[in-house]
Amino acid sequence: MKKYSLLILIVMLWGCKDKVSTEDSTSIETTSKSCSCITSSIDELSFFTDDFFTEFTQSNIAKIDIYKSKTLVMHKSSWKIDNTPYYFGIEEIEILDDLKKSRKILFEQNPEWTMVDYVKNTYKSMTKEEAERFEAILNEQLEKQKESTNDVEKNTQKTLQTNALEKEQNAYITIEGLGDYAVWNHKSNDLYVVCGDVLFTIRGQVGPWGKHDKNKGLELAKKVTTKIMNQCQ
Repeated sequence: MKKYSLLILIVMLWGCKDKVSTEDSTSIETTSKSCSCITSSIDELSFFTDDFFTEFTQSNIAKIDIYKSKTLVMHKSSWKIDNTPYYFGIEEIEILDDLKKSRKILFEQNPEWTMVDYVKNTYKSMTKEEAERFEAILNEQLEKQKESTNDVEKNTQKTLQTNALEKEQNAYITIEGLGDYAVWNHKSNDLYVVCGDVLFTIRGQVGPWGKHDKNKGLELAKKVTTKIMNQCQ
């Protein structure tokens, strides 16, 4: 269980960066009034059907799966073209008003923030200096566990730590011309798209897992997301 506590620490430390680096990315622009059809983080998109994906599936039928809980709704679609698997999913929908409640302290410190500001300050690459600082803290935690942790566990923890930090360095690429603001984590393959006060977490994949073409997956994600935003005016 100790190795998981280190991962939680990494997440907590990376989340705390918002409090110390917000001055650099505050925007004075206001977001559009698009995507007005979505008023809640758990709204189901009624148009998310196999018919919606017809132009992308080349006469094949997309399999649609919508998962909904009390706090989350996930829209997933998949199909094959020439035996190549395709996947498009809205992994999460977040609304600015809901974020202001769930991240109350952050928005009290930054009351002028739009959804664009929030995404710019949250989904950005960790600098080398930040990574080194967090690594030093994590190494200190490892040393404190030294007496109660064997060498195998320490090596596992170190590997998890290194991988987690590497994923946050040089990871995010701004995508121009998509929504009010969009940024892609090319390492996790997550695409974050702002549309008005709505934030979509998108994933597109072309090819089997582990052998998929990330760039083709990104293009698929962009095309389908654009159609969703146009549909949701």
